[in-house]
Amino acid sequence: MKRNLLLFIVGMPVVIATTIFPVGTFGSDESKNFAVKPALSIGYLHTFANTGYSLNARTHGLGGVTTREYDFDAYPSIYLEGKIPFFIGKRLEIALSGSWAIPAARTDIVARDFDPPGWPLGGRTWDSKTNWVTANLQVSYAVVKDACFVKSVSPIVGIRYDYGKTTFDSPHDVSTGFGAAGPLDTADFKSEALQQYFGLAAVFGDFKTGRFGGELKVSLIGGWTPWGKVNHNESRSGGGIWRYDQFSGNLDRDNYFFEVGADFTLFSFTIASKAQGAVSIFTKYSLFHATADTDGTRTSSFVTTDVFDFKMDRSSIAFGVTTAVTF
Repeated sequence: MKRNLLLFIVGMPVVIATTIFPVGTFGSDESKNFAVKPALSIGYLHTFANTGYSLNARTHGLGGVTTREYDFDAYPSIYLEGKIPFFIGKRLEIALSGSWAIPAARTDIVARDFDPPGWPLGGRTWDSKTNWVTANLQVSYAVVKDACFVKSVSPIVGIRYDYGKTTFDSPHDVSTGFGAAGPLDTADFKSEALQQYFGLAAVFGDFKTGRFGGELKVSLIGGWTPWGKVNHNESRSGGGIWRYDQFSGNLDRDNYFFEVGADFTLFSFTIASKAQGAVSIFTKYSLFHATADTDGTRTSSFVTTDVFDFKMDRSSIAFGVTTAVTF
């Protein structure tokens, strides 16, 4: 079983990459001034247990609740990433990429309510699934080229669109004072962000023997969020009392994220006279911190409103296999 899974992880990117990007006429030898190197990655993403978000009321809160906390258990995802870098000359690279973290299992989210001065009112545990999608446009330029064992050092500038959605259902483990859990209770959380970033990438090599081994690439990027928004909706019907809570707002400009990654070529192979393939392993760690001013509204027998301070932290690590084809 493990052997078949390994063959699938290594082989599937090869099949898809060579199917979507058939051998063309760009060529990959050193004399070419233009090359394209589509790549497909598949792997595992682990989101850490410190991921979650909170809402803190500025004044009276909603129904006596002044603070809400949503703490995620660590959860696994299948990680997919596609990338199309265009190499112009020997130094300039323009890359389009996108990733999708697909939930591999349902995970628990513990929700807690508090009233001033922080006394717990109770809580419940939800089943949940979370999807995260990113899209990137990135430009880099090699300011150092072929200096001893350093093949290149490149400053990076780029923009990223980050979208996440979590769906909640099947509330259970309801604490005393929180109220009964209704079978139709649901909630969802959405986050959107447009991020600007800068960074640095370095390529070292060649650590190669025949077809095995190759380059080691390490990168570090970080930036901020000039635009973004969050939205949390929650419907409760337990205890014969229906109420609908909604929180929405724009992200502050002091949000930040960073990501560090590494990629090492395992082996390379020839597909045709004008196309070369390579299989590598990768890992990356990312952290995203966000704050916002959100408008909170509770609709029940009457409407209550207040402004809430929103804070979110998300951290994860991914690792897997990448297959790339150079034309």
